[in-house]
Amino acid sequence: MTKQGFLLELQAALAEELSDAQVYEQVNYYSNYIDEQMGLGRSESEVLQELGDARLIARTVIDGIEQDSAGYTIHTGTTYTSEEASMEPDWKVKMKAYGCLGLVLIVIFLVIALVTRLFIWMLPSILVVALLVWIFKQLNGR
Repeated sequence: MTKQGFLLELQAALAEELSDAQVYEQVNYYSNYIDEQMGLGRSESEVLQELGDARLIARTVIDGIEQDSAGYTIHTGTTYTSEEASMEPDWKVKMKAYGCLGLVLIVIFLVIALVTRLFIWMLPSILVVALLVWIFKQLNGR
C-alpha cells in the first residue's frame, strides 16, 4: 500500500462517524507523521507497516474522540461535557480583555500626566477612560 492509499482508506473510515474538520485534522496528522518518518530515512513501506491497518487506526481515533467528549456528572446531578465545563462565553473573555486594556491605558495616562505635570489638562481624558472601564466592568459582572 502507498501513503496515498493509506490516507484515502483512513479518510473514508473516519468520514463515516466524524466531522469534516476532525477527518481533515487526523488525515493531516498521519500524512505529516509519514513524511517526518520518511525524512528520517525510513521507507514508505516501513512506516505504513508500522502504522498498520488504516481502518483500525480510524476506529481507535473515533473511540478516543467519543471517549473525550463523554460527559461527567457532579453531585448536583447535572451532566456537563468537558468542552462545556471549560468554555467561557466569548463576550466575557472580550470584556475581561477590554477591562485589562482600559486599566493599562489609565496607568499610562497617569504616568504621563505625573511625569509631564499635565494632569489638569489630561483629567478629562482620564475621566472618559475611567468611565469606559467602569461600564465594561459593569457589563462583565452580568
